[in-house]
Amino acid sequence: MIISLFLLLQFFSNNEKYEIAGGIKNSTAISFDSKTINMGSLIFNQPKEAVFSFTNTGEFPLIIHTVRASCGCTLPVWPKKTVKPGKAGTIRVIYNASDIGHFHKSINVIANTRPNPITLKIYGDVKKE
Repeated sequence: MIISLFLLLQFFSNNEKYEIAGGIKNSTAISFDSKTINMGSLIFNQPKEAVFSFTNTGEFPLIIHTVRASCGCTLPVWPKKTVKPGKAGTIRVIYNASDIGHFHKSINVIANTRPNPITLKIYGDVKKE
């Protein structure tokens, strides 16, 4: 049990590469319109959404296994179905500011792509009102 937990933590803590079931032969490519979004000015404790648009530019169906945010104040929402080659989709990120000031958050997309993970970023400034 402890070894399984350790291996799982190692899998998600390694920021360099994730090997996904199916390996190299089923990896595909993904192209984002932008990997960084300036969310501008936000109001403290008022959630705001950022949308990352992407296209499967590879030869195989895109499978997004999970999307992980750098903190609990950032909620990612992604397609649970495969995205066929040439088709587009979106990853929505809802940020609920819990601190006033400048913020910078990372979102890791873990999919059957190379490179893997793909890091998306949001940033902006939070004001009291």
